[in-house]
Amino acid sequence: MEETPPFEVAVARFKEFLRSQGWPSEIVWRREDEIFHCLYHRILVRRRGFGAAAAEARANFEAGRGQGVGVELRAYCQLAGAACAVVYWTADSDEAARHLMPEQGLKLVVAVPRLKGRSASAFAFWRERRKRRSAWG
Repeated sequence: MEETPPFEVAVARFKEFLRSQGWPSEIVWRREDEIFHCLYHRILVRRRGFGAAAAEARANFEAGRGQGVGVELRAYCQLAGAACAVVYWTADSDEAARHLMPEQGLKLVVAVPRLKGRSASAFAFWRERRKRRSAWG
């Protein structure tokens, strides 16, 4: 069983994987809660400072690696010519099984079909999420 590599190695592998799948190799990092799937295959991505988002992705990755569990790098959408990606891991074995996560190691994923994301302010992002919840409620 392969151990989860350090963040720099994982990102280099992810970039190569993105290229092999026809995606841009530049990466814009976000948290999963900053990506919202709207109706009609629209994706809103909350705006963030590049440095803060990348540092948070690295810290999240290393936290999962430190737990000794599998870590996933997932490209959700294309945003302004870059792959908008998240880091995912869980220590819960049931949740890991539902996500088809390896016990250790690296999992690389791209969304199919590749959709274009739209950058949104924090307020626009909140408004869209609220609108969706009120439509369901």
